[in-house]
Amino acid sequence: MKNICFIINDLSGAGAERVVLNLAEELVKLGHRVDIITLYNRLDYALDKNINLHSLEFNSHDKAIKNIKSNAILNAFSPLLRIADSIFKSTHFTNNKKTQILLAKIAMLNIDVDLFVSHLPDADQICIAAKLPNLYCCIHRGISDEIRMHSKNKLYYKIMQILRQKTYKNQHLIGVSAGVSRDILQLGIKPKSVQTIYNILDFAKIKNQAKKYQPTEQDYIICIGRLSKEKRFDILINAYKQANIKQKLLIFGQGAQQPNIQKLIDDLDLTQQVVLKGFKPNPYPYIKNAKALILSSDIEGLPTVLLEALVLGVPIVSSNCRFGPNEILTAELADFLSPVGDAAALAANIAKMIQSPIKIDAKFTAKFTKEVAIRKYLALCK
Repeated sequence: MKNICFIINDLSGAGAERVVLNLAEELVKLGHRVDIITLYNRLDYALDKNINLHSLEFNSHDKAIKNIKSNAILNAFSPLLRIADSIFKSTHFTNNKKTQILLAKIAMLNIDVDLFVSHLPDADQICIAAKLPNLYCCIHRGISDEIRMHSKNKLYYKIMQILRQKTYKNQHLIGVSAGVSRDILQLGIKPKSVQTIYNILDFAKIKNQAKKYQPTEQDYIICIGRLSKEKRFDILINAYKQANIKQKLLIFGQGAQQPNIQKLIDDLDLTQQVVLKGFKPNPYPYIKNAKALILSSDIEGLPTVLLEALVLGVPIVSSNCRFGPNEILTAELADFLSPVGDAAALAANIAKMIQSPIKIDAKFTAKFTKEVAIRKYLALCK
């Protein structure tokens, strides 16, 4: 039996958080002990009783930065404010008090941990500062694209690049896709090691969860994701209108962009056709019964929802963002990759998929089986 500890910001309803829980569930099934330590006290998913959950209960520090764009004057200085925020975060999570809280919590586990894995930048920083033994930082999306998402300012990009180089220098890193792993090195980061481990998927569990209830809607396409700017729901909704299909568009997720998305739906007179369904811990029945799943993101790491759709036999139309989709949409599905930010191309592919859907079989998911990922993670244990 191995003792494995994951550290992550929180377990809110989003992709990286779900990946951690999927991995933890598979490891405990195999008889290993798994502890999850969160920086913030938030849990949006049902938790397996065999997983040990602990929270450091830190307070969120960045509400002011999140509100920058609501103020026109502050927005003009947003690159500088974001630089200041990033420097603040690096000191906020690496100060002695925070690291001591983390180390005290780990000591309370009263076990010899064989593997620490941190997920998301905040957790990475505090774990690195705490000098945890046998630590691997899991990078869930392309770092270069994540920097560009916040600002196109060249000074901002360069400073953030230097900060990331400093943070991850001589660390063991995991990329969730081959593209993410390449981006780490291309950004000039010099890790101790970097390897690719695809996000774990329990095919049987996904198929079983898809039988739990019957969706009320019958004829629709679907999109699932955090309602955030980089997911580009504006592109999706405009593409849906241009596709001119009879199927409804159901959007599942929660996030800060919800009011803007709803306004766009109203402005385009699509209130009867496009429905915001909120967050669902189990969206699989809706995925299984969809005519297609759509992804319109600017950036991703390895979009798990695309893999889940394939497991359930649902065809996909996706933006060809740099990391993930082109590793998933292979063979004939590659024709349904659309240029990032191109609503017209996305619309054409949606219409084409509805008219002539691709039959999904096991060849599309063979390299993403849970056994491969589990074997790689256990090999990291000391």
